[in-house]
Amino acid sequence: WGDADFREACRNHDYCYQHGPEKQSCENQFLAQMRHACAVAYESFIPERKIQLLPCYGMARVYYAGVVAAGESSFVESREKQLQFEQLVLQSWQEIIDHARHLLFASVD
Repeated sequence: WGDADFREACRNHDYCYQHGPEKQSCENQFLAQMRHACAVAYESFIPERKIQLLPCYGMARVYYAGVVAAGESSFVESREKQLQFEQLVLQSWQEIIDHARHLLFASVD
């Protein structure tokens, strides 16, 4: 928003949805990171810059409210995709182990 770059907060929020402890924790981190982006962009001794800080905080709150209100399905979907990925990785490793065992025991016979 303006000079405040919320993209890192958004990327971290998406990552948190897949790997984070719980949805509310992801939302709180999202808001904190956006507010930090506002502070980096607008905290200044120059009045013309500082005046943008509160509107930036307001926009961060709007984005936060949006994910709190509408993010449940995305959170669940992200968790399901992560679980599918982890199951695929485990299955792949099991296939590799099984193949290695087969090769090892085939050479013993």
